[in-house]
Amino acid sequence: MFAPFGFLLVLLLVGALGYLVFRSTRSGTESSKTGTDQALETLRRRYANGEIDDEEFQTRKERLMR
Repeated sequence: MFAPFGFLLVLLLVGALGYLVFRSTRSGTESSKTGTDQALETLRRRYANGEIDDEEFQTRKERLMR
């Protein structure tokens, strides 16, 4: 009688563990992307304010996009 519920419990635990592993590995990628977006925004702001010239802007942008 309890065997089907035990099997479902094991499936639920394995699924939850898989989900946690998936989220933990994915969050590092998202943080990196967010950091790049913030860096590009700062770079654009500095370019708009005239702090850096065209060549410096292009060089740094290319480095960030790698």
